[in-house]
Amino acid sequence: MKKSLLIFLIFPILGFTQHRFPMIDYFPFTNDILPAPIQLNSSNLFLPKIDFSCAIQGRATTYFNSFSPFVGDTVAQYSTYRSYYDFSETLDSVPWGVFYSMYFIEMDSTNSSHALSCPGTGFSSYSYTYICDDSGNILFYNLSGFGPFSYGSYFYDDNGLAILNNLQPQPPVGLNTTFNSYDIQWADTNKLCTVMDSSNVISSYIFDEGGNLINYYNVSNQSSNIDSATFLYNNDNLIIQSTFLYNNGGQLTYDYSWIDENNVEMTINDINSDNYMLSSENQVIHKVIYELDSSLYARNLTYLDSNLNEIIRYKYHFCEDDTVVYGCTNSDACNFNLSANYDDGLCFYFDICGECGGSGPDYGMDCNGNCLDDIDLDGICDAFEIGCTDVLACNYDPSALMDDSSCVYAELYYTCDGVCFNDFDLDGVCDELDNCIDISNSNQNDIDEDDEGDACDYDDGIGVNEIKEDTPTLIKMIDVLGREQQEHNNGSLLFYIYDNGKVEKKFNL
Repeated sequence: MKKSLLIFLIFPILGFTQHRFPMIDYFPFTNDILPAPIQLNSSNLFLPKIDFSCAIQGRATTYFNSFSPFVGDTVAQYSTYRSYYDFSETLDSVPWGVFYSMYFIEMDSTNSSHALSCPGTGFSSYSYTYICDDSGNILFYNLSGFGPFSYGSYFYDDNGLAILNNLQPQPPVGLNTTFNSYDIQWADTNKLCTVMDSSNVISSYIFDEGGNLINYYNVSNQSSNIDSATFLYNNDNLIIQSTFLYNNGGQLTYDYSWIDENNVEMTINDINSDNYMLSSENQVIHKVIYELDSSLYARNLTYLDSNLNEIIRYKYHFCEDDTVVYGCTNSDACNFNLSANYDDGLCFYFDICGECGGSGPDYGMDCNGNCLDDIDLDGICDAFEIGCTDVLACNYDPSALMDDSSCVYAELYYTCDGVCFNDFDLDGVCDELDNCIDISNSNQNDIDEDDEGDACDYDDGIGVNEIKEDTPTLIKMIDVLGREQQEHNNGSLLFYIYDNGKVEKKFNL
């Protein structure tokens, strides 16, 4: 166990993300790794304290209506658990000289008496290590993962107030590396706190008589998008409202409704803040429900959306809490685990065949694998003998017992193969549509637009007056085979021969 902490401290796995310190920049979502206070004061202004008298054992996270990597699909809820380990007894064996040469940072190793580690839970997750003094003040924190790692240290005065913040130096680092440090100065009987970078004021904090933070001002902190913040409290010194103004002109207001001294609901009102912390699991957080300890640190918290549906829930486990057991917590499920206190998102239910987690019988079959219907007794279920049952359709299937609406029909005047039923001149144009039946004219040219193709239109070019001079007399009617006809039968195609030599074709309807 001692060797494990040395690995975390001296050989951190490289990684990067923003560690949520100082907490004002992330208020009220100050930290989901460590239990954090719901309101800030002079003793927890920059970092939360860790209570080693009953140290945190783990954190359970329950996701609602989210994609579960364990199931590979969206589930109603599933939970994960992250363990924490108290490595305080290993600090005596830490070679601080090697530590300083590794991190190039100063820290208060003299008062280092406790250590807490939170290893990553997967290939891409981060690990956290904290070194604290007897009061639970964090003296050093380290985040490790993949990429450049993030770490820092704090020094405190005799009253437990932070007075110096050392951040990791920017690479490249070496023997002449300059520390990125901030002096934290207290004045006016600890009612005013000023953060200094060399001789420049970075930010300032103002407190009331009880030590509660009432105002924050960003003077020259370019890494923060907060301009200022104001905090209001009731007569019991419990926070009732906080308002944050941002450099984009936006505003966030948090209203607190206290149910009792250990339970409070916080409602968020966002006015164009564009604050990314208002989202979790790609859903906008509208309300947060807190369950607090006597020091107003969150033991459990739940994020709700605008419809008050749960998005995510955090539950911290401490020394006195029950063992975490994962399993199905739905009593209606066939794999319900009475001992489980966290749902793993893997609940199963009986299908109609009585199989736990089954999907029911195959289509067209019963639970024993037999056909529900087999009219022709051919051993093939009627449900699979489907197709076009219309004998007039091009794709008629004589073996189909059930019509599946797939019938396809030929175009008018054409066969199913796209060939004309009637095409006397074999020009590819059906006689019913051809403007010159007896002479091939696939282009269907008709210069005088009289519905008689140019190929057989004898009077093309003759003046209108010439045609009107004599009214032609019908001599006889013949069909396409040259047989003389005496009647104009419906559905017949006839050629009308006149005494002036004109031949006219007509399709009688």
